[in-house]
Amino acid sequence: MKSRLIFFLFLFHIYCFSQSICIPFCKNLYLQEKYEDLNVFTTQLISTTDSSNFDNYTIDTLKFFCAKARLKLNPNDSSVLSIRTYNKHKGLSLLKISFLLRGKMNKDIDSILAVDEINDSAGVYLIKIYQKLLNSQNADAEVLLNKYDPSRYSFKYQILIHDVKLILEKDKAFKRKSPIKSALLSAVLPGFGKRYVGYNGEAVSALLNNAVLGLVLSEAIWRKGVKSPYTIGVGLIFSTFYFSNISGSYYAAKRLNFQHKRYIDAEIQKNITRWSDSIIE
Repeated sequence: MKSRLIFFLFLFHIYCFSQSICIPFCKNLYLQEKYEDLNVFTTQLISTTDSSNFDNYTIDTLKFFCAKARLKLNPNDSSVLSIRTYNKHKGLSLLKISFLLRGKMNKDIDSILAVDEINDSAGVYLIKIYQKLLNSQNADAEVLLNKYDPSRYSFKYQILIHDVKLILEKDKAFKRKSPIKSALLSAVLPGFGKRYVGYNGEAVSALLNNAVLGLVLSEAIWRKGVKSPYTIGVGLIFSTFYFSNISGSYYAAKRLNFQHKRYIDAEIQKNITRWSDSIIE
């Protein structure tokens, strides 16, 4: 693999291939999903080429494809953030932002948007929506989406924005559960908080366990008295089950909300990845 890349480099330097061939060659490697080849090729070419052979934009584009290849090989490769360009290269700026979005680094994103003149209104529009969604500011994201005009954006962005709308609809359809309400319901009637959350099996189990232990405790009090060691032991067991039922209902509601939030975040991240993959010069 490396020998093949060295051969390509040899051709570039010996025959001085023009920059008009260099970029399509990189694009072809990327489209063929030869990311390791692309990474080695662009890294070597950037480090060895004489700037007189290529203009600044071409070198910046080589760096862009190098960053694309690195992120494909390792989505958590933060080295892409340290890549510097001669010009404010739109593709590389958007690529850096897509990486920062995965880590929810909003301050860094805002700094890039403020400094780099990104000539891509659709991309900036989508970035702002992603920021709102990842910060759980769904109402603000919906306000931005209401301003959406399909005629202003390419088909690629129309699909991405359509998917974002679907994610918002799923989030709106989900009925979040109140942990406090769940705990109070279980305090009034054991298992009822689990029923409120939607865990019907656990609700029946909690109700039966507490009902049986409650009957045993009542019988112990009636037959042996309140101060009997047997009654105290049964009371401790009943208390353990009763309060566990309350705390279990509280955390069941929190867990359900968290699982939904994680699912929505995963869907947003998938959308960001698709957007990142579509950024190509």
